[in-house]
Amino acid sequence: MLLDDIINLATDNQQSITVLLRKCIVLAHHLKNERLKVWANKELDGYSRDDNLPPYRLLTIVAKGDFSGSFGRQLRNWQIPAVLLEERHRDWATTCPLIHGISAYEDLSNADDGSVQSPWDPNLVLYYQRRISNQGFYLISAWQEISTSGIVGMLDSVRNRVLNMALEIQTEIGDNDQDLKKITPAESKKVD
Repeated sequence: MLLDDIINLATDNQQSITVLLRKCIVLAHHLKNERLKVWANKELDGYSRDDNLPPYRLLTIVAKGDFSGSFGRQLRNWQIPAVLLEERHRDWATTCPLIHGISAYEDLSNADDGSVQSPWDPNLVLYYQRRISNQGFYLISAWQEISTSGIVGMLDSVRNRVLNMALEIQTEIGDNDQDLKKITPAESKKVD
């Protein structure tokens, strides 16, 4: 039973979310539900920069940078407050959009040190190289520090959304695969 498989995959944290989402595509086909198909494919393949990301794919982050000064002096891993950036760039110090496919984040969620880094655009580093100065030190590299617990939270959100959807469909339509294939237009609209 397809819905049973989806529920079992969604409730087991040891199971791949990639497989879970592929089962959702099969379910979307049976239900003739384009919205579910599009969502599952975006989760699998990743979102474009122009897409309106779901809120669970926007993580609060900390920006950090390395600074260099005279005579080889350095400041490493210095936190960059958002207020030091122009308003149009502040997201680089506060928010990280998770646009890649879900399998990339499943892999990153197992990072040993509790965080991963996403480098700033080199043009942005160059732009702020002398604009963010700290007692004669100048910015030479910057990145967003992303907590792996935030990534795990995003993965759990996807799992929970799929679980809730499958349980609601099971309640409304039934859990037999034949019931899914014989869905009426009214039931299809209700599922959507």
